[in-house]
Amino acid sequence: MTEQLDILAFGAHPDDVELMAGGTIIKLARSGYRVGMISLTQGEMGTRGTPQQRAEEFAASADIMGLSMHKMLDIEDGFVEVNRENKLKVIAEIRQYQPALVFAPYWETRHPDHAQCSHLVRESVFLAGLKKIKTEHPHFRPQKVVYYCEHYLFKPSFIVDTSDTFEQRMRAIKAYKSQV
Repeated sequence: MTEQLDILAFGAHPDDVELMAGGTIIKLARSGYRVGMISLTQGEMGTRGTPQQRAEEFAASADIMGLSMHKMLDIEDGFVEVNRENKLKVIAEIRQYQPALVFAPYWETRHPDHAQCSHLVRESVFLAGLKKIKTEHPHFRPQKVVYYCEHYLFKPSFIVDTSDTFEQRMRAIKAYKSQV
C-alpha cells in the first residue's frame, strides 16, 4: 500500500531541509500539499546531540512545519555514499510515497554528505521508474527534482518568496535545541 505525497524533501541530516528549504516546504504544506521529509542519516556524527535527541528534534520540527510524514533512514552519517544499498533505500521511499516533486540539496557544497545526498537522490529518482528493480512497491518516477541551495552561490532557475513563513521556519529550526 502506498501513502502518496505530493512532495518529498530529502536531506543528508536532520535539520538540513529546514535550514535550506524550510520556507518553501512550509509554504507548500500550508497550500494544502501533502509534504514529507526524509533525513538519510540520524545525525549521529554531529558534534552536539545524540541520535535520540536528533530524532525527537526532527519530529518536533516536522510537526511545526505541518508535514504529513517524516522519516530518518539508517545511512551512516559522515559516510553517505552513492551505492546500490543506499539507492535501494531511497528508491523504496520514493516508490512508497510516490511524490510528484522531490527536493534535494544542490550538489556543489562543502559538506560531502550533502553532495552525495544530491547525487544519490537524483539517481534514485531515475531508477525508481525502472520496472525491473524489484521492491515492495511498484515502479514510480517523480516528475521533477528541485535542488535547494546551501552555502555556495548558484544561479537559481526560480525563487520562492517565503517571507510569510519566516516565523514558522524559525520555530522549526529552533526545535533543534541541541544544534542551535
